[in-house]
Amino acid sequence: MCIALAVLVGCEAPPKISPGLSAVRIQVWAEPKTGYSPPPAGSAFAYDPVSRVPAADAPFERVDYLGLDDIIVWVEPKAHSAQTPPAPAATIDVSVPVKPGAEPIGVTSVGGQVTIRNRGRSDETIYSLSAGNEADLGSVPRGGIATLTCKQSGWIELLAESQADPVAAIFVAPTPWVQRVRSGRKATFTDLPPGPCRVFCTHRRLPGSQTSVELQPDQLGTTSLRVGVNALPKVP
Repeated sequence: MCIALAVLVGCEAPPKISPGLSAVRIQVWAEPKTGYSPPPAGSAFAYDPVSRVPAADAPFERVDYLGLDDIIVWVEPKAHSAQTPPAPAATIDVSVPVKPGAEPIGVTSVGGQVTIRNRGRSDETIYSLSAGNEADLGSVPRGGIATLTCKQSGWIELLAESQADPVAAIFVAPTPWVQRVRSGRKATFTDLPPGPCRVFCTHRRLPGSQTSVELQPDQLGTTSLRVGVNALPKVP
């Protein structure tokens, strides 16, 4: 029956869950501001016009909400688990100059290591001034690598002496249950401890959101998250 209906309604296999543990599947959406009207054909819509370089044929960069990449989703269980996975490793290729707003993004968690590979045409001095994750990676030769150990959760901006804007960004989650997804897709996390947990999402340019879910042993919980200005708290 699942195969017969897959074309019409889709078919997702249930995740494998270790005995006594839980799983959660999160639907992720990006959405424009409520009341937003699409721009005329041939123009573009700006989601972050401040300090952004205009597109060649329009005032600002266009945002494809349906295909928005690099949405970060992570889970924070209230209980601890003996099967907590290690911090995910990440690798970022940096090629200076980097167009502002188009810097490559890496994802890890606290304690994780990020490998930065210099794919540019010259040596680059790369460093971070992000609070809690300050680091001087020194001069990275052309074709060489440097390694950064992430100490604190949040966004890290990697800088290079030859460019004023960030050349890469790293999101450091507080737990290793973290994934990067595209708008309209789902993130599934398995082998979580049962009980209450919080799920979060964020994006480099857009506000994220959070919600709570109660996980049951040996079962898959579901919820949804959205990124966009509609997720911001309403001002009375």
